[in-house]
Amino acid sequence: MLSQRVFKAFTLIELLVVIAIIGIIAIMATVALQQARQGARDSKRVADTKQVSTALELFYNENGRYPTTEEWDSGSMVSSSTGEVFMYSIPEAPTPADGPCSSASNTYAYVPQNDGASYTIDFCTGKQISDMPGGAKQVTPGGILAIEEIEEEAPLFISCSEYVLGIEECEYNGYIYNLVQVGDQLWFAENLRTDKYNDGTEIPYAPDNLSWSNAGLASSEASSWVSVGGLLVEEYGMVYNWFAVSHDGNFDLCPVGWSVPSRQDAVDFQTYVGGNLQKTKSCCQESASQLALDACVDPVGGCSTSVHPRWNSHASYYGTNEYGFSALSAGVRWGGGSYNNLGEMARFWTRDSSDSTNSHDFSIWYTTNSSIYIRADSTRAGYSVRCLKD
Repeated sequence: MLSQRVFKAFTLIELLVVIAIIGIIAIMATVALQQARQGARDSKRVADTKQVSTALELFYNENGRYPTTEEWDSGSMVSSSTGEVFMYSIPEAPTPADGPCSSASNTYAYVPQNDGASYTIDFCTGKQISDMPGGAKQVTPGGILAIEEIEEEAPLFISCSEYVLGIEECEYNGYIYNLVQVGDQLWFAENLRTDKYNDGTEIPYAPDNLSWSNAGLASSEASSWVSVGGLLVEEYGMVYNWFAVSHDGNFDLCPVGWSVPSRQDAVDFQTYVGGNLQKTKSCCQESASQLALDACVDPVGGCSTSVHPRWNSHASYYGTNEYGFSALSAGVRWGGGSYNNLGEMARFWTRDSSDSTNSHDFSIWYTTNSSIYIRADSTRAGYSVRCLKD
């Protein structure tokens, strides 16, 4: 007689234990895979920056400088003198960001320094590399440095007086200004709106017609908001009489390293832009069809077809802002205190006086795209100011 073999099944507890063990093994395998992938991404970040650093040194040896921001943004590293290629394709940081790194810091952010004599590249690793902890790092010609903390707060802006080649905006007396290169000139791309000189001294403020007029009659400095149905300093900046511009011969209205332009600077600006004033004007137009122009770049805050900031509508003399100068029609404040030409004219002081009662300015009108007006006008009037890099 054959005996029967009895098979004993798993109990419920044993089955749960097996499932738990399998789950733990799966989790461990997943974590190990994630760590391996993160390690591979970190290794690539370090390898990329070392390769880029080598290419930068070859570029420097050939050109006597490091690449400009524009050359870096082209995506490759090519000698400007011989056409030799040092890096066909500048790498991008692998994604996703790891560890303490944010998506914003997970990039290779190149910034030339000191007119091309040096550079920095900011990047971020998830874990410790060599003796450096995970987090923000910076490549310099001397090697890779660790940065203790990643700034997750609002970005910090460099002071305009500490301008370095390649930055596109800077801070002056509490305001951030966009910058723009037009030909060989580097300008503020916004009207000045400081209420202090560059040494911190306050500029006298003349809100009403009488105080403005009295300041001009006494040949003393005065500033004012552009005002029409409210305060528009954010949109149009401030207007200043010429006594504020000159400030007893100190000419310290702009940041250190910047100046109110000379009459010759205005002539050079006119020569460069030629008969293309629409390329200097903000695209803010009263006509909705002109707002849709593809070439137009609105200033910060946007535009409106019914309220300021805007240029008054005109069929032939719209703005496209292709130069990025973003001239906005803040108009003028006359010596008696009244405002005029808001929406019709952008008028800027120069630092050159004509005689005891007149100084030179240059203006852009909505009724023409062919010529900037450069002439002498009353020192008591209030015009906008654009700062120019020395």
